[in-house]
Amino acid sequence: MGGAPGVGKTTLATALARELGLPLVAKDAIKEPLMDVLGAPDIESSRRIGRATYAVLWAMAEAIAVSGSGLVLESNFHRDASADALRALASRGDATSSTVSRRSM
Repeated sequence: MGGAPGVGKTTLATALARELGLPLVAKDAIKEPLMDVLGAPDIESSRRIGRATYAVLWAMAEAIAVSGSGLVLESNFHRDASADALRALASRGDATSSTVSRRSM
């Protein structure tokens, strides 16, 4: 699930994951603890933590998908940076989950 900041992605993704009984992998749930522990005194530090956040997000999503489970993935994805990874992740699922994932791009 993607969209601009502040539009309710996390609220909707949380409800969807609960309703479907699927794990939720949410960018902010990863980034906020990283920021708390590592801090970001400058813009480059914040960007580095952002890159680390996406590395963790993709690794978690991949591990869940490889296990054969579905998942709800939530972030303010940037098309240029995320489209290929989302397509690859969707291709691991069955035809239904792939179709659903591709509709959001």
